[in-house]
Amino acid sequence: MENDVVVLDGNRTAKEALRSMLENGVWSVVVSLDGLPSGVVTERFVKKSNR
Repeated sequence: MENDVVVLDGNRTAKEALRSMLENGVWSVVVSLDGLPSGVVTERFVKKSNR
């Protein structure tokens, strides 16, 4: 099991979040604003937002 956390700048799009998940082999990314964690985007969230 990998323990790496994938962090994405909060100004990025959902498409970029999904790309980051695919590139890193993870199901979620931590969203960061001003260097602080502010939320999490999951594959499920991205799928629901594209309906």
